[in-house]
Amino acid sequence: MNIAYAGQIILEEIILSMSKNIRNVTGSKNLCLAGGVALNCAANGVLAKSKLFDSIYVVPAPGDDGQVLGKLFDIVLRNNIDIDLKVRTSYLGLSYDESEIDECLIKYKDIVKFETFNKKTQLFEEVSQRLEQNQVLGWYQGRSEVGPRALGNRSIIADPRNSLVRDRINSQIKRREMFRPFAPCILENFLEEYFSNGIKSPFMSFVLNSTSLANHKIPAVVHVDKTSRVQSLSKQENPLFYGLIKNFYERTGVPVLLNTSFNGKNEPIVETPEDSIKAFLSLGLDGLVLGNRFIEKIKNKF
Repeated sequence: MNIAYAGQIILEEIILSMSKNIRNVTGSKNLCLAGGVALNCAANGVLAKSKLFDSIYVVPAPGDDGQVLGKLFDIVLRNNIDIDLKVRTSYLGLSYDESEIDECLIKYKDIVKFETFNKKTQLFEEVSQRLEQNQVLGWYQGRSEVGPRALGNRSIIADPRNSLVRDRINSQIKRREMFRPFAPCILENFLEEYFSNGIKSPFMSFVLNSTSLANHKIPAVVHVDKTSRVQSLSKQENPLFYGLIKNFYERTGVPVLLNTSFNGKNEPIVETPEDSIKAFLSLGLDGLVLGNRFIEKIKNKF
């Protein structure tokens, strides 16, 4: 632990020193970060707190997997192709149509049952109610995220108010060390109430200090050092996930959900509808939201 802590502190000192030099040399008030080290959310948070730059942007896939985006942008720029290169979303992966979801449900019809909600408001109510009951759910929607963070399309979600739910996810679902924290996904307009240095973090790129309100209201997503790796969410970025969290807020007064990646230990984040059903069956989740369908296990089959 001491070695890891020292390594982190030294890394933060190096990043701050390099950033000060960049600021002095360029005079720019804006900074872009890429490369694998840009996944170090704690260091990014320290840099944000330094106020060296007015704006810090971290691409959603700053590691090796993001090189494909860099290559694409290089070609676009070299050939003067008229394409907007501002990466405003991480939802750049594949999506799967209704027929593919239906095929999966037919394949697993002997062990799962489902209810279809044609109105989004009804789906939100069902999910929020179950989260209030301390259920832990898989949430699978639309296009998959580019990069290593699940940002509301391939997520496991839970009520952030209950620390016992956090402990259950670590021990029984993710099967990892009990000290490991989970991320809060918070509606953007509440960010400064819950996190003191309030920088927008749509790609879960920054560790921010929690306020006393967050420490009291959402302990399941506040780390022992009173920080959180935050995902801030606007309606434009993900209308469906925003709608769910807004519904949860209207029921509970808390504009936050616990959000972690939809995968088991040593497994990649689920990609296809069948991946999500297999993970749901193996991880001990209480339910799975697959598009507009709420899926449960048939009890006498398990």
